[in-house]
Amino acid sequence: MTTRSRLATLALAAAVPAAPSAFAQTATAVVESGTTVGGQTIGEIQGFNVNAAGQVAALTGDGTGSSANEFVFTAGPGGLALVDEEGADINDFAGAPGIDAAGSVVYRIGGPGSNDSAIFRDGSRVLTQGDSVAADSALGVYRIPARPQLTAAGELVFFSSTNPPTSNSATALFTDGGSATALQFVFGNAGATTSISTGPGTTALIDQIDSDYEVSSGGLFAATRVSVGSEPSATDDFVVIADLTTGTVTTATGSDGSAIQEGMAVPGVADAVWDNFFRFGVNDAGAYLFTGDYDDNSDPGSTETVEFLALDGEIVLQSGDTVGGRTIFDGFDAAELSATGNYATLVDTDDDGINNPDTLVVDGEAVFSIGDAVDTSNGIASLASFENFTDVLGITSSVGGVFDVYFAGTTNAGGSGIFSVTVPEPASAVVLAGAGALLLGRRRRA
Repeated sequence: MTTRSRLATLALAAAVPAAPSAFAQTATAVVESGTTVGGQTIGEIQGFNVNAAGQVAALTGDGTGSSANEFVFTAGPGGLALVDEEGADINDFAGAPGIDAAGSVVYRIGGPGSNDSAIFRDGSRVLTQGDSVAADSALGVYRIPARPQLTAAGELVFFSSTNPPTSNSATALFTDGGSATALQFVFGNAGATTSISTGPGTTALIDQIDSDYEVSSGGLFAATRVSVGSEPSATDDFVVIADLTTGTVTTATGSDGSAIQEGMAVPGVADAVWDNFFRFGVNDAGAYLFTGDYDDNSDPGSTETVEFLALDGEIVLQSGDTVGGRTIFDGFDAAELSATGNYATLVDTDDDGINNPDTLVVDGEAVFSIGDAVDTSNGIASLASFENFTDVLGITSSVGGVFDVYFAGTTNAGGSGIFSVTVPEPASAVVLAGAGALLLGRRRRA
């Protein structure tokens, strides 16, 4: 990594107003706390997703703590709209809502009962904990349906554990196939025998899959973590890519072709082994992202934990690297991969021992930081903090070398919300810088 952002130099050459981060630009408020929608007042953003048109679906609360009245809304193109709120059927919400290209929204709720977790879509119930798995009676009933997502075309994909009548609970991904009728089993260990490669010439059956998965916008692939073996161990977790059209699952591999497996060597890093895998991303080209940490055992007297972000099995950013002239100490709790292969993540460059991200990194460049300018409804403010949840980033596809990145945060004026910045890809930045230099040259000759 370089100590000075290449794109920062290009942005300065193009005479963009100065600011602490590389792109030196002002973020735009998409939606702000205090705004009213459907009789509810938007508070702190608790998670969101964004579609290709820049329309966001978000979870928030009208208040704080246990007194907060939670609700789901959409914002962006088309304006603000209330999707659903707490009431007789909804006690609370869990996780960020998903949104498709047409603006349909899906979300998980907790009902008034102790076992009433359910998935809703646009105000209507899709399924409830305890419903029979119609796709296969051997799977029993849905135990904990969770993390529903929508593809761009509106196909529902969700994770659930199940209670088969003749065995212990199992886990799987399900889909409605875009028809909203029969919910179909995709892959997992629920009533199926999905296996993965665990090394040259060896395979193992999946024992569990993780609920923290991501599905590509076209619904072709999912990326997640799975475990093999019925008993937990230090080497049972693998990163996998699932082909959702065939149900086949491929083990992700490092640069040397070895499986990305907990406890096994990290290619190209001496005395290091993969440890934990956290966040995932995948697009319809099959490109994938994951974050996590590995154990650096190069010092015989201690083990250092190194946090990282990897693309297609290779680490591209990690703690100790430098972005925007500052060293990364930790972060990567939020990370997103776009349909065109661009990535965004949040990192902490403040060595205070607390993981509070202060910098938005896109494709290896620091593009926005705490202290940078935010254009709000009350004028220009500065970013005071990033929200540090799992689903607090969004990224659109690159069009003409330009794309938008969305993040949640608070400003020094005391407000919070969802904000966006426009990011040029490196090649586009060169063109923009050249155009800016040409304009500057003309001005000097005038």
